[in-house]
Amino acid sequence: MRWIFDSQSYLEGRSQRSLSLVTALLVLLIWLVDYVSGPQLSISIFYLLPVGLATWYINRWAGFLVALASAAAWLVTDLTTNPYYDHPLIPFWNASVRLGIFVIVTYVLSSLKLAQERQEELIAFVVHDLGAPLSNILGSLQMVGEIASGDEADTVRKLIEISLNSGKQMLILIDSLLDLARLRSGKMPVHPQIVTVDALFKESSQQVSGLRQMKEVDIELKGADGDRAVRADRVLLVRVLVNLLSNAIKFSPSQTTIIVEAQPVEDGLLLISVSDQGPGIPEKWHRQAFHKFEQVQARKAGAAVGNGLGLTFCRMAVEAQDGHIWLESGRERGTAVHLTLPMGNKT
Repeated sequence: MRWIFDSQSYLEGRSQRSLSLVTALLVLLIWLVDYVSGPQLSISIFYLLPVGLATWYINRWAGFLVALASAAAWLVTDLTTNPYYDHPLIPFWNASVRLGIFVIVTYVLSSLKLAQERQEELIAFVVHDLGAPLSNILGSLQMVGEIASGDEADTVRKLIEISLNSGKQMLILIDSLLDLARLRSGKMPVHPQIVTVDALFKESSQQVSGLRQMKEVDIELKGADGDRAVRADRVLLVRVLVNLLSNAIKFSPSQTTIIVEAQPVEDGLLLISVSDQGPGIPEKWHRQAFHKFEQVQARKAGAAVGNGLGLTFCRMAVEAQDGHIWLESGRERGTAVHLTLPMGNKT
C-alpha cells in the first residue's frame, strides 16, 4: 500500500497545469484504446480515472470538464465503431447517461474532498488553540522553577523539570500536526539560507537537553568544526534534528551516547546522521517508518518508530528542501537516521 500514498503525495505536489495535461493525455489514451478495440472489448469504464484525477487533485469544475470530454469521446467511439443501433438517437441517449454518471462521480468526489479539507482545517484550528495554553503552562512552570527555594526546592525543581519536558514534547507534536498539512500541500514557506553545522547542532542539542538529562544519555557532536555549512531553512532543519534527537533519546538505554555527525559526500551534499544505541528496527519497516499511514502497523509489530508524526514531518521537511532522508538499523543494534542536503559556502 505504500506506493499508493507515495503517488498521492506526488500528485498533490504537482501544479494544476501539469495535472491538466496528464488528465487530457489519459482521456486521449483511453479513447484511442477504446477506438482500436471496438465495441467487443469494454474499455470505457477507465474514463473514470481521468475524471477522478481531475476532480480530486484540481477542482470540481475541472472534473466536470473532463467528464464532458470523456462522455464526448465515448460517443465518438460509439458512432464510428458500432453501427448496429436500431435508432440513431440511441448513442446520444447512452452518452447522456454516461455523462450523468461521470457528473455524479465528480460531485461525490469533490464533496468528499471538501469535507476532508474542512476536517483538516478544524483539526488545525483545534491544535493551534491547544498550543497557546500549553505555552502558558510551560512558561509558568519555568518561572516557578526559578523562584523555588527551601528544603524541598530540589524536589520541586525535579517535578517542574518533568512537567516542562513533557510539555515541550507535546508542543513538538502540536507543531508537527500543524505543519504536516502545509508541507503536504506545498503551502509551507521554506526559506533556504546558509547555516553553519555548528550552530544547527548546538541549537538542536540545547532544545533536548532536559530530555537527555532525564534519560541520562550523552550527545556527541562530530563534524561541526570549522566553517562547514549547509543550505537549508534553519528553523525547519532544527526542528528535524530535534525530532530525530527526541526519538533517539526515547529509545536509548541510560548511560549510552547518541552521535550527531556531519560529513560531506558526493555531488556537493552534506550528510547529517543521528545514531543511537537503542533497539533496532527490522529492515522491512525502514521505509514505512516515514509514512504516517503505515507507522501504526510498525508500532504494533514492536518497531521503535517514535510517536507516529515526528518522522513523517522530518521526511516532508527534508524533501521540501530538495533533500533525502532514510534510516539504517537492525534488530540487535542501534538506529541511524541519515539525511542529505546541499552544502553551503559561508561568506
